[in-house]
Amino acid sequence: MRRTLNEPREFEDHADRSTPAPTRRRLLAGAVGDGDADDTAALQAAMDSASNGRIVALENGKSDRITNTVVVDVAKVRGIEGNNARVVTDQDIVCLRIQGTHTGSASPKHDPSERVKLPEMNPYVRGLRIHTVPALQGTGIQVEGTFGLTLAQ
Repeated sequence: MRRTLNEPREFEDHADRSTPAPTRRRLLAGAVGDGDADDTAALQAAMDSASNGRIVALENGKSDRITNTVVVDVAKVRGIEGNNARVVTDQDIVCLRIQGTHTGSASPKHDPSERVKLPEMNPYVRGLRIHTVPALQGTGIQVEGTFGLTLAQ
């Protein structure tokens, strides 16, 4: 049976078990994935509907075109499994903004109340390619308010 991105589905997570996650399921987003249709709203909806450290997975080999920044709240989304998918844009934008609530320092000498919250630590993006028109000066991934982001192929 061929799976599509038309409806959200959950799959078992194959993430590294050495890093704790509140849940080990992934949420597959609803998006067209043909590189032509604007999938911004579908990708943002998948990020917004995740909770408690879910892993958002894109469909293997698809191209999701975006026209605006997709914000990833690390309190909701533990990681993004790209599954060799691509995010493509022809806009001069930040493609993914990975956002936490941390505003202090990670230094051990810093006030403990300002340290990074455990659920917001060590998010990851794995197997996702980000492409733009070569002449644009966009940003693939912007990270704010979190600690220990892992980018992997």
